[in-house]
Amino acid sequence: MFRFELIDDLSKLRLHKAKILEAMRAALPTSEQDDAKLWALIEAGELAVWIGKADEVTIGLVTTTVITDMMGNKSLLVYTVTGSNVEDDYWTKGLAILSAYAKGKGAEQIVTFMKKPRLAGLVEAAGGQVLYYGIIPCR
Repeated sequence: MFRFELIDDLSKLRLHKAKILEAMRAALPTSEQDDAKLWALIEAGELAVWIGKADEVTIGLVTTTVITDMMGNKSLLVYTVTGSNVEDDYWTKGLAILSAYAKGKGAEQIVTFMKKPRLAGLVEAAGGQVLYYGIIPCR
């Protein structure tokens, strides 16, 4: 049985703070020095934390935030995704849940950045468009 749910109870999040931050660091080019900033965003409700479970075992963590572009269009940004042993069907179910949540927040689309070809294929299968992006460090 697969479940994907928003954890909006700060007391529950605080119990698992170390594991949440560890999972986020695995998905981001950050270090433990950034933990305080990331956690402040969670505490402020700016960054939502989602947990994926299969047979009551946690198999993934997703963080999201609603962003607005220069034209005023809202999107749900999937900020981090980490997981292990996540079946394609679970990703599809999770995206459907995120889509409904995004719509409820007034968002028109879900935006995510990824390096994994498997995830790109799932985005396309859900009717999404995969674009390329580059990150160039300023020197």
